[in-house]
Amino acid sequence: MTTIHLIEENEATAEVRAVYNEVKQHFGLDFVPNVFKALAHNPENMKAALEGIKQDEEYWGKEAYYLFNLAVDVTNQCSY
Repeated sequence: MTTIHLIEENEATAEVRAVYNEVKQHFGLDFVPNVFKALAHNPENMKAALEGIKQDEEYWGKEAYYLFNLAVDVTNQCSY
């Protein structure tokens, strides 16, 4: 099975590290979620994904947005 290499913080370019820092700050985490490590191969897409999440949170409200996502995860039996 083919897998996507996740770009860890210690191997990220300066541009990617800057977005990683923004991701950690935005979500209040001390680590970068794997989805952003996978998207780091294309920093523009990674930035767009983060901006899309921010826009959705603003539109729906942060709590509602995450409840929607949780409901989808439970429905799909997502273990991640």
